[in-house]
Amino acid sequence: MSEPIRYRPLSSVRAVTVLCALALTYLGYVFGTQFYERYVAEPVVLAAATLGLVVLVALGGVMLGRYAKNAVEYHSPEWEYTTVDMTTDEVAALARSYPRQYVRLVPNGHMVAFYAPLLLTLFAVGVVAYASTVDTLVGQYIPIVFAVVLPLQLALSVLLGFLATSNAASPDFTLPLLREALWLARQQQRVPGVERVYIAIDRAQVDGLSVYRKPKVIAEVKGLHGSARVESISDEKGAVRQVIARLAGDDTHPDVTWWWTSWERVFTKRVGGDKDGEYYVRNPVPSEYEELGVKDVRLLTMNAVALTLQEALQRGERDDLQEALHALGAAPIPVRPVAATEGDNTTGTE
Repeated sequence: MSEPIRYRPLSSVRAVTVLCALALTYLGYVFGTQFYERYVAEPVVLAAATLGLVVLVALGGVMLGRYAKNAVEYHSPEWEYTTVDMTTDEVAALARSYPRQYVRLVPNGHMVAFYAPLLLTLFAVGVVAYASTVDTLVGQYIPIVFAVVLPLQLALSVLLGFLATSNAASPDFTLPLLREALWLARQQQRVPGVERVYIAIDRAQVDGLSVYRKPKVIAEVKGLHGSARVESISDEKGAVRQVIARLAGDDTHPDVTWWWTSWERVFTKRVGGDKDGEYYVRNPVPSEYEELGVKDVRLLTMNAVALTLQEALQRGERDDLQEALHALGAAPIPVRPVAATEGDNTTGTE
């Protein structure tokens, strides 16, 4: 079996970049002496020529960077994904290191690389306009300015084209929305009743290469370790798309699941695997909103935790769970004797 990725050498791209930078240093000096002195009395012509020259260099650099990014041959392997649990610190480290590790495979929207060529263009046009209209003494430095600006513009544009471009491997190697998941996890860590928060993510590895997909934030409910948790998915920072609360069953009680989605915006409950028994439930945590939106991350998490606590209390009285409900602002529910509640899995929130 051939290797999934074969990198073609970039020595030719580096050589072309260096030669072009040397040529642009000379061209910039010539432009700053002959052309500037000839049209110093026509600032509009100078500004337009400067803008055209700098933009042309930038376009050439971007094309060279795109060529370098596509110097990769990719044969997609059969990725076999397994779910791994990662702490927020581990996910944050992955979000920082992964783009550097696979810089030749994934696009990177680095803001400095994007704005630097634009700022350099504005600087060049501004210097020429200032020298030709305000202070002619600055004109003596124009050759030096262009001898520096043009090769620097080339280098920055090559970097921009390289970082911003995707290639055949990019769909597989582009990270999912880790920063959004991290934000969501850190918000849920501060919710009362949450014991531990981590991120479950699908990972596949072949020949030392790793790809990731589908991050999901998991919040374990305090006092119900191993039996109750809240799963959340985010598509954008500051918002949540789906929340699922789960309470595992035991010998006498079935599994119970509640879910909230951004398109329904109310919690739906299912007992066991009976789809015919699905029904909406009220939010146990009081608020001024009848329906919670995608930005109400804290309230959504509090309600999901409260639903699992209420259901657990129906299975047996526990003071710590009643205290957790009180911390969430949800009213403690009356708990009948266990013998009288066997087979009754309602929470009183229908």
